[in-house]
Amino acid sequence: MDMKTKGPAQRVHASHVVEAELAHLEWATRQPVDRTLSPDYWQRRVLAVKCRFELTPQQGQRVEVILKRIEATLQRLDNRPR
Repeated sequence: MDMKTKGPAQRVHASHVVEAELAHLEWATRQPVDRTLSPDYWQRRVLAVKCRFELTPQQGQRVEVILKRIEATLQRLDNRPR
C-alpha cells in the first residue's frame, strides 16, 4: 500500500477506547476551570474523539452534551467582569 496516497481519514471502531475517553471527558468538563487545561483544550479533545472514532448514537449524544457544557463554560467566562 502506498502511504503517500491521501484519502479520507479512517475512523476507528474501538468502543472500549471511546468509552474511556468519554468517561474522562465527562469528568474533566465538570471540574472547575483550570488555566493550564482551558475549556478550549477540552473542546479540542472532544472534537478529536468525535472525528476520530465511529460513535454509536448514544456516544454521539454524550459528545453533544459535553460540547454544550463546554460552550456554556466558555460563554460564562466571556461574560465575567474583567
